[in-house]
Amino acid sequence: MTKMASRDLFPGALEMMILESLRRQPAHGYALVQHIQQRSNNLLQVEEGSLYPALQRLLKAKLVKAEWGVSSTNRRVRTYQITASGLRHLEQQIPASNACSKASRWSSIRAAPEQPDGDAKEGLPMNWIPNIFRRGKLYSDLSEEMRLHMEERAEQLMREGMSAKEAERQARVSFGNRTLLEERSREVWQWPTLESMWADVRLALRQLRRSPGFTIAAIFTLALAIGANALVFGVLNALILRPLNVPHAQSLYTIERGGLKEQSTSYPTISICAIAIAPSTS
Repeated sequence: MTKMASRDLFPGALEMMILESLRRQPAHGYALVQHIQQRSNNLLQVEEGSLYPALQRLLKAKLVKAEWGVSSTNRRVRTYQITASGLRHLEQQIPASNACSKASRWSSIRAAPEQPDGDAKEGLPMNWIPNIFRRGKLYSDLSEEMRLHMEERAEQLMREGMSAKEAERQARVSFGNRTLLEERSREVWQWPTLESMWADVRLALRQLRRSPGFTIAAIFTLALAIGANALVFGVLNALILRPLNVPHAQSLYTIERGGLKEQSTSYPTISICAIAIAPSTS
């Protein structure tokens, strides 16, 4: 598929096209690309690899299921099949009747806005927790599937007369940025905020390990700053924040006469003031 903008596509259109294709028959990724390209009349013109994030969203929502097998050309492929939930979801989003032709159904995918679903993100229900413990297999299957897709594309180009080197290059161009697309596909199975933070922490640790001089300087600077802050706080706490180390410090008074603080006060005056204050503090 040629990389172009698809201005008329609403969010989720690619998923709906995949479901509509799988309604016809189960297929693997490369076959889905070919079918969508033929049936959409160039409606959807994007990189081939963009199919895989959409497939992961459908898998997670349990609208499709996938299993490894062997194709008619004796290639190892991961075949997708629409589930009963997927059929119901498709009918809810794109109402169809027996009189509705296939061409008009493909047009309705572009024209009709997707109906909101209260239990779904972008119209697709998401189930997070059950997938946490099987991510390793999900990621390895995804990587293998993308590799096989590019190999199949290159073999087709070579059958059309292209050299092996040029076919591999053209297959990579048609597929798109594999690393980026694989990362986007993996994000479907992740907790976005927490796992992004953890990824940032791991990246920072790797960078610090690669630059020991910078790491030592950063640690020394942080230690110096923390020590200086602790010292300043200790002084302020002792002189200002902490109360005086005397019994009943809240009962201390300052004696003034005529609104001016006296430099010295006689003992008889202090005694008189103490007698006057005592009843109010009892």
